[in-house]
Amino acid sequence: MKIIIAPAKKMKIETDSFESTAVPAYIEETKQILAALRQLSYHEVQLLWKCSDKLAQVNYEWLQKMDLNRQLTPAIMAYVGIQYQYMAPDLMTQKQLEYIQ
Repeated sequence: MKIIIAPAKKMKIETDSFESTAVPAYIEETKQILAALRQLSYHEVQLLWKCSDKLAQVNYEWLQKMDLNRQLTPAIMAYVGIQYQYMAPDLMTQKQLEYIQ
């Protein structure tokens, strides 16, 4: 069974609870997009994202520091939001975590 849900707006890094055993399916394309975004100025990125200055500043800084090879966190642990909190990944047993993987 596969379940597809939209990613959350907020994410956290969680590397202790559930080890990441694979990289995302589109990691090479992600690296290309990241490289292209890093070439844009702050103002260009803010226009692209169509967001507030406050939100753009935080995410622009995060974009510059992002390392796609370190601190990998499975989506079930990383995403913060209503649909994820009700899945209760922090309460899952090892067997349940292995099943959803």
